[in-house]
Amino acid sequence: MTYRALFLVVFDGSKGLHEQVPDVLCFPGQHMAPTPAVFLQHWVNCILTYCKAVYAGIPKILFVATHKDKVPREIIETQRELVFTGVEELFKDHEGRHHLVLDKRIFVNATDKFDPEIEVLKKTITHLTFEHPCWGERMPNACVPLELEIAELVAEGKQILSLTEVEELNAISKVSILSFNQLRDFLHYHHSLGKIVYFDTPQLRDYVIISPLLLVEVMRSFVTGI
Repeated sequence: MTYRALFLVVFDGSKGLHEQVPDVLCFPGQHMAPTPAVFLQHWVNCILTYCKAVYAGIPKILFVATHKDKVPREIIETQRELVFTGVEELFKDHEGRHHLVLDKRIFVNATDKFDPEIEVLKKTITHLTFEHPCWGERMPNACVPLELEIAELVAEGKQILSLTEVEELNAISKVSILSFNQLRDFLHYHHSLGKIVYFDTPQLRDYVIISPLLLVEVMRSFVTGI
C-alpha cells in the first residue's frame, strides 16, 4: 500500500451497516459478527496502518456504496442518508477521520453503465487525484519500458523473478537500458509504490516479487491454514 494512492472502500449500500452478512467469515482473530461496519473499520485501519504517513490527511479514503439496484426507487435517498450517516457515526471518533472523504455520498448501481452516479464517481476520483500532493511530480520515464515488461509478465501469471532475470529483462530493452545503480533505484522506487516487493538484504535481494498479491496470499495461508 502506498500513500500515493486514492483508496476506494466499496460496500453494499442496500444493507444496514450493522446487519450481519450471511455465509461470510469474519477476519482471523476477530470474534465479532461479520457486518459491513466491521469490514469498513477493518479496511480503513489496514490502509492507515500500512501506508507511510508523509502528508497530513494523505492518503484519502473514499466510501462508495453499491447495490442501489437492490433498493426500491422510492426509498433510495432515504437509504443513502441512512447508510452514509451511519458511516459518519462509525468513524466520528476515529483518529484517522481526517483521511476520510465523508462529504461525497456516492450510491451506485454497478449493473447500469448509464447510472449518473458513476459519472459523479469518476469526477470525484479525478478531483481528489488532482488535489493529491504528489500530482504533478516528475517521474523517471527511463524506467517505463522495464515497468511495462514486468506488467506484461504479471498479466501472464508470473509472480516472482530472480534478480538475474530482471537484469536480463533490462538488458534486452530496445528503448532504454538502465545502469546498475538505476536498476537498483527502480526496484526500491517501485517497492515504495507497492508495485513490487523487493528487500535489499543479503538473504532476499536475489529475488523480486512482481505480483505483491502473492505475498498477501502467503500471509493469509499462515493465518488461516488454507
